[in-house]
Order: sequence, then C-alpha cells, then structure tokens
Amino acid sequence: VGLPTVKLWTTTVAGLAGSGINLGSANVLLVVFGVFWVANDIPPFILTASRILFAMSFDRVLPAPLANVNDRFHSPINAVIIVGIVALLGCFSESAVLDPGGTFNPGKNAAIAAILGSGGGVQITDFYDSFFFTLFTLSLVILPLRASKRQIFDTAPYKPGGKWGMLILGLAGFGANLFVDYEFVWPQGSDFALSQVNWASSTLLSDISAVIFSIVVAILAIVVYYVHRMRRGINYSTIFAQIPPE
Repeated sequence: VGLPTVKLWTTTVAGLAGSGINLGSANVLLVVFGVFWVANDIPPFILTASRILFAMSFDRVLPAPLANVNDRFHSPINAVIIVGIVALLGCFSESAVLDPGGTFNPGKNAAIAAILGSGGGVQITDFYDSFFFTLFTLSLVILPLRASKRQIFDTAPYKPGGKWGMLILGLAGFGANLFVDYEFVWPQGSDFALSQVNWASSTLLSDISAVIFSIVVAILAIVVYYVHRMRRGINYSTIFAQIPPE
C-alpha cells in the first residue's frame, strides 16, 4: 500500500533487493550499466531491421528506394530512417506517455492506448516477434519436404541431423512457438487476454483494437506484397534459388 506502480524489470528487482539489504547506494551502478547496456542491445536491432528492409528492397519485394545506399555513410539510409521512426514509436509506447491520461493522451483515448500505449504497442510487438518465430519454425518443416525447394535445402551449409533432423527441430520449435502464441493471446493476464473479452460489449471494438490493428497490418502487408509483385512482374520464386556464400 502506498508504493508506486513500477514495471517488474530485473533492474527494478535488483534495486529493491539492494535497498532491502542496505546497499541502496550501489543502485547508481544499475543506472551506469543500464546506460552502457543500451549500446549493446539497441544498435544491433536497428542494424538488422534496416538490413532486412534493404535486402527485401534489393530483391524488389519492397520498393526500390529502401535499397538506396548513401555514398557518405555507406549504409541504406532510407531503410535506417524508416526503422528509426518505428523505433521512436516503440520508445513512446514503452514510456507510457500514450497511456490513458498520459502526456500525449490526456483525453484517455482507449484506441490510441491499446495500439501505442505501454499496455498495447509493446505487447503487440511481443506477439509479432513470437509469430515471426512460429512462421520461421514452420518453414523448417516445409522446406525439407518440398521437392521444388530441395536445392535451397541441399545448398544450406548447416543442417543438423539432415532432412529428418531439421524436420524434428522444426516440429518441436513450431509446437513450442504455438504455445507461446497462445500465452500471448488467450489466457487471463496475457497481452491480449481474449478469453476475458466480452464479445457482446458495446465497447468491443475499443477492447480489441490492438487485435484489429494487428490484422489490418497483416492484410496491408499482404496487399502491398502482391500489388508490388504484379506491378513489377517479379518472379519471387527465383530469389532464393541459391543461398549467398557466407
């Protein structure tokens, strides 16, 4: 009673534990190492995400400008800018300024909070991450079994256990990720907690706005993919005909 609401990060637990044993002065080290840890954690995310956009653009899955490389910085500057904008939205989401009553959401707009608030946007990206690995592990199951993609599998430099080993790993990973997806979506206290939604409620659209947003993003991505494909007349089946040398 009377304690402020805080997120249960490991640093928070460490700080509380330190204060409890009269080592509160050592908490400054948590701040210092936390600052350094950002340099270890965040840049690789921006680096890999921007390079994924670059690679997809280079293969013409995404618009060509995302593959433009800046002469001065020798990096795909357009892709980096796009990733940076999304990263800023993530920072706003994590900071809770878009939560109901927050600095940028004083009107307590539930839809904004569900999509970009600390209880919405961050949780949405958690599910996106989990769903990505679900599809990734599913590809481990499908790839060794598809005769039309056999060349890709055969030229892969690392195949633990060969065809059947990869199949077993893929099935195990797929099952595990489906369970994680379920934990994000359905149970009480989960990110989406669909089991607790009142489907007859007059505020249903607001209650599941994060889910609707996710579905819209997925549909938009599929539409952009196929429209761009038809407009460019690109045969995507040839993109992975050969895996680049490592």
